[in-house]
Amino acid sequence: MRRSAWALGAAIAAPSFLSACANSTGSGASASASSGGASSSAGTKLTAFDPKAPAGKAPDLPKRLALANAGNVPLFLNVAKYMKQACEDRGLEFLTAIYNFDAGKQVSQTDAFFQRGIGALVEEPVNIEASNPQMIKALDMGMCSIGVQRPYSHCQIAVNQYGSGYGQGIAAVEWIKKNLGGRRRSSISTTRTTRRRSSKGTTAGWRP
Repeated sequence: MRRSAWALGAAIAAPSFLSACANSTGSGASASASSGGASSSAGTKLTAFDPKAPAGKAPDLPKRLALANAGNVPLFLNVAKYMKQACEDRGLEFLTAIYNFDAGKQVSQTDAFFQRGIGALVEEPVNIEASNPQMIKALDMGMCSIGVQRPYSHCQIAVNQYGSGYGQGIAAVEWIKKNLGGRRRSSISTTRTTRRRSSKGTTAGWRP
């Protein structure tokens, strides 16, 4: 099975941003267990980023990344698998917990991450209203806050749904022609649209 582009994006981006946000000592202070409400960050008017400005002081946080995993399903399990691998390759500790789409469990598990002490937090686009205060809290504490198509984060992990589906479709057509004599149909559905094309006689791609 191919690694999903979403999982790969997470695995590559997360450790890179963590190493930029956390200092090299690996020591860190933990936060209180309560995620509370949205802090003043939500109402702060930010100035434009100046790439020439001097870097601020590195926060005293551990080299540890935590992923709040939405569910016990292949997509999210693959995200955790490759993110863990990427962290290990870069000498970072990786934490994760599965909340199975339960907002209350999501909040309590993320609070446990804060108690343990982390340098980066990754939240998926599930139960956004419940977890927004925790993303804001991570920002306030100087942690690297990584979102998957959600607000209050330093960086966004996203994927070209159509591009990924197109590539998968071409691979499916090639496999069908090679193994099934080109006498099957293949369908790929994405969040943007659905493309369908017969595999017989062509590998040119999908048509609307």
